[in-house]
Amino acid sequence: MAQIRPGPITNPSAAETASSWRGCRGSPPAQKILSQPVCSFSAMELNRLNGCDKHQFAVVGDIRVAACGSCRMVEWADSTGEIDPSEGMAALFGSFQLIGPLDALGSPAPEVLVYQTSSSKKRKSLQAFPAHVWVKAAPDLWLTHDGELLLLATNHRLLFENLTRRA
Repeated sequence: MAQIRPGPITNPSAAETASSWRGCRGSPPAQKILSQPVCSFSAMELNRLNGCDKHQFAVVGDIRVAACGSCRMVEWADSTGEIDPSEGMAALFGSFQLIGPLDALGSPAPEVLVYQTSSSKKRKSLQAFPAHVWVKAAPDLWLTHDGELLLLATNHRLLFENLTRRA
């Protein structure tokens, strides 16, 4: 039976650790947060299997939106880079008025929320998204439109209540 002999415990120097560390896109080790490298997926090509090569951003005011009808995903950005989907949704559709909930057929949720705006300028922000196609605008939130009305669908009850709070 082989014996295990404890050997000296050595800690690698900071230089050795830095040279052996492989970060996301060459990020230096100082940019690690909670032992994970800081990464941006904004240039990532999503769902090449669904026929998407690269998403094109449409500029709506200060917000850039890439909404793909093929892979049904939405990417949000501003002049500084990626932004949270809730920020993008608030910037584009924050002034839309809730008409009310509607029983849905063929949507990702059994009920959808219908929004409208009287401003033709704000209505143009819908053109950044494919019409009559449900796209995933945020985690647990799907979006579609017909050119005039915005429809939002979610199965997340708390999110549904938050979206209807001001109504």
